[in-house]
Amino acid sequence: LPIVMEYNQECTGEKYREIARAMGVKGVDEMSQDEYRKAAIEAVKKLSVDVGIPTKLEAIKEEDLQFLAESAHADACAPGNPKDASVEDYVNKKAPCGGTFLFIAVMAFALDYNNCFI
Repeated sequence: LPIVMEYNQECTGEKYREIARAMGVKGVDEMSQDEYRKAAIEAVKKLSVDVGIPTKLEAIKEEDLQFLAESAHADACAPGNPKDASVEDYVNKKAPCGGTFLFIAVMAFALDYNNCFI
């Protein structure tokens, strides 16, 4: 989810302020939009690590990328994502921790849940 949050952050208005607040970040009201967006993402990253969510999905093979990208793009929940993504975006996006494989897997998984968090 943090990777998806990073990808979508420019399209979320003030929603990340409330995520940061809900995650216990102090001083949210004094932060700029960039600061509270970063704080929300960092808080969710920490939570993910704390509960044992892997930061790399090594089981994904390069030959599966196109199929995963097409599946993520065709997912019924994709139109609900705050930021549009093409199949090429899924294949070529370099996510901050784990690269393309992790980005595609997380986007495909998280599209079903993004409206709960973003």
